[in-house]
Amino acid sequence: MRKFTTFLLFVGRQHAKAEEAINFYVSLFGNSRIGKMVRYGPNEGEREGTVKRALFILNGV
Repeated sequence: MRKFTTFLLFVGRQHAKAEEAINFYVSLFGNSRIGKMVRYGPNEGEREGTVKRALFILNGV
């Protein structure tokens, strides 16, 4: 069995879709979960509440 490491990077306006993408991938694989999600706060240069950084587990990895 092959192992994989997932890294997603969203830049500019696309970063607003990060949470949607994470939820999609977590829904595809069993033994998956979102571990930690850090969001932009006020005056941080991006839309408040959107994902700044996240850790998620796919199929136990």
